[in-house]
Amino acid sequence: MNSIYTGPMDLRIGIIGPTDSVTKIIHDAGDAYPGVALIPFIRERVHDSADGYREIEESCDGIIFSGIGVECSVRDHYEITREHETIARGGYSIMSTIWAMTRDHVNYERLSIDVVTDQVLHEVINEFDLQFTALFSFPFDRTLTESVYLERHRKLYEAGQIDAIVTGFGFVYASLKAEGLPVYRLYPNTIVIRQSLDLLINHIRTKEMRLAGIAIQIIRIKGMTHDSICKYDDLKQHGELYLKVVEYVRVVQGSLFSLGREEMIIFSTRGALGSPVNQAAFQEIVRWSRMNDTGFYSGIGYGSTAYEAERAARQALEHAKVLPASGAYIVDNGQLSGPLGEPGELTYQLKVIDRETLEISRETGIDASYITRITAAMEHSGKKEFDSAGLADLLGVGERTARRIIKKAVDAGYGEVLGTESVSQRGRPRSIVRLSFTPHP
Repeated sequence: MNSIYTGPMDLRIGIIGPTDSVTKIIHDAGDAYPGVALIPFIRERVHDSADGYREIEESCDGIIFSGIGVECSVRDHYEITREHETIARGGYSIMSTIWAMTRDHVNYERLSIDVVTDQVLHEVINEFDLQFTALFSFPFDRTLTESVYLERHRKLYEAGQIDAIVTGFGFVYASLKAEGLPVYRLYPNTIVIRQSLDLLINHIRTKEMRLAGIAIQIIRIKGMTHDSICKYDDLKQHGELYLKVVEYVRVVQGSLFSLGREEMIIFSTRGALGSPVNQAAFQEIVRWSRMNDTGFYSGIGYGSTAYEAERAARQALEHAKVLPASGAYIVDNGQLSGPLGEPGELTYQLKVIDRETLEISRETGIDASYITRITAAMEHSGKKEFDSAGLADLLGVGERTARRIIKKAVDAGYGEVLGTESVSQRGRPRSIVRLSFTPHP
């Protein structure tokens, strides 16, 4: 089947499924989607749906799965990264099939049907007052193969328990039809097809607009030494860092501006700076700086205007500058994420609006942002026990501040001292505390 173009190609949407379903989806789309190319990818059997899927995903802007079985088969093998929709078989599909059977004078009162959920089936029965003397329902189960459904339908018919079969599987339909059995196909409905395409195109457009948003990254080199000999070495290493940043700017297709010797600002798009590939390129710079003892910290911000993006980037920069080694944070719509690429990377709200958190903050005297960050860390790692050093690293604060936070939590009943440990003979023993910021009854 050739590609179907409904106008000058703007979006490419892949349609994956058996021939009959894919043909109907493309036919029912008609000329309602100018600028959209509908690309058929025929997979007659559900278990073949994942064949070549990665190439399909790379060549299309979005994916339509002709049914739930097709989608689940792909999910069993791949993480679906493109925007996608799955065309469900619902009440419209059932009634279209019942009307077709009535037109053909086929008795539908003794029936077996698959794919659709029992809930949808009962809703249709009640809504249209359908009468059945025998009804066998086999809802979709991703652990079962098409051959299992085929055999169930065939056995019921051969045993004389049903007069007709309704299936949502192209392979089951074709097989039973070839055997001469009274089988009807549960096709996707035109209304549902167009609704699914509308949703998919809207999701793609929204994502494009979001990715095209302004992104600003600020890189600030940590202070240079004043010793005349070391200063030369600093300048040399910072020059190497600058060259690596210039290459990174080329990769993210951005513009670079330098503010003095210690700060660089990169203007790009959200999609470019947020790309996993480009973030990996930035992490290479981070690793290089750590190996060469050339410290810097970075903040990335997104916004609909340059002002919003830079403001967010500087918020992120303030959090990054307390990191013990080079690293970066990102601020996106009030959410802070970081340190980027690190095992302990977390995401949480900068502005705390949760009433329970604010109440705990009032009771303990601990800043609500600290409570939010500690809670996020506990949920992420499952760890609830901290000493002052561990908490200091987590929050990016000094150990003295961390000890005050622990004391406030314990005094207010949100922490329990489990014991102490000595890190050295001269060092101050550290308390091991279990924290739990659950509201008191």
